[in-house]
Amino acid sequence: MNDKNCTYCRIISGKIEANLPTIYEDELVFAFLSHAPVNPGHAIVLPKKHYKNPSALPEMVAGRMFYIASRIGVACRRALEADGFNIIANDGFCSGQDIPHAHLHVIPRYINDGFHLNWRMLADIPPATETAEKIKSKLKVED
Repeated sequence: MNDKNCTYCRIISGKIEANLPTIYEDELVFAFLSHAPVNPGHAIVLPKKHYKNPSALPEMVAGRMFYIASRIGVACRRALEADGFNIIANDGFCSGQDIPHAHLHVIPRYINDGFHLNWRMLADIPPATETAEKIKSKLKVED
């Protein structure tokens, strides 16, 4: 089921001529080069079926997406002589997800390329064991 108002669904179905070069496609996954790349080779990997965010993905689809993303990252290392790559999933607007269709960014990285994720250390946080217990009490994993 696809969302007729979703930009990514419309790109996948061909209803939008996005002029974004496709680099991979199979029955579950579609990947193309980003229209706003951090570095050359920055790719978007998404499920063909519409899921609002990464946390809504079925395990099989998420696994396939991550596998393809890692293969694209390795291809970027080889083809573009990248030094490494990031695979990034944003879940929710506050995390940077600007299109509500689950997707991964594969960003080829180069030493001193100037791109930073800007991690920060919190000075005042609750004890780790307390935080871990809260998370474990809400964690739901299907077998």
